[in-house]
Amino acid sequence: SEHLKDLSRATFDGLWLTEFDLLNGGSNVYLKGIARQSAMVPDFIGRLSGGKSPLRDRDFSRFLGNRINTSPVEGLATVELYEFELETRK
Repeated sequence: SEHLKDLSRATFDGLWLTEFDLLNGGSNVYLKGIARQSAMVPDFIGRLSGGKSPLRDRDFSRFLGNRINTSPVEGLATVELYEFELETRK
């Protein structure tokens, strides 16, 4: 499906999708993921708008973002990540 191809093309190093739902032929979209920096989320949305599927025309009406800290692993520093959720209804 072009939807999945566009999701794949839009992701990049440092941003991971952990959950997604495409309902009603992609009219309703829910995306959840983790990014190394909060500024990566608008870049991801911009990449989706350059795609070939109907995702390019979706406006995300809900955006939730939370900063999370990973548990420190012995010998490694704590890493700060951003969890995000995007949702649209057309």
